[in-house]
Amino acid sequence: MHSYGDQVGSNALSEFAVSTRKAQGQSGDKVRLFGHEELISIVFNIAEDETHVHSDPRTLLIGSNPDAKVTKTEIEENISNLSRWNGKAMYRPLKDRAAWRDIRMSYVVTRMDMTVFLDF
Repeated sequence: MHSYGDQVGSNALSEFAVSTRKAQGQSGDKVRLFGHEELISIVFNIAEDETHVHSDPRTLLIGSNPDAKVTKTEIEENISNLSRWNGKAMYRPLKDRAAWRDIRMSYVVTRMDMTVFLDF
């Protein structure tokens, strides 16, 4: 899951926690959460209808020194495919509790993604 999508993801995945499955007579968990955090107000253009889009995707997502394996054409294609997304999803209430409290989680830091600076 990415960033504030965890809000929606927690609602969808909380039933797969080990404790929940154990109470249902089932073993194991089915999910490992993946988290990546962003600074919403700095990196997004937020419209009145609460849709969001990256304000400077080339700088924030790709950086000044992209991997040599990625062509300029691929970069431009990916940037041109970015679209506004519904920011209201971030404010939906959790069903019962945050899934990350019950399901193992990984956090990945990407060195070239400037959405969240390493010093932050």
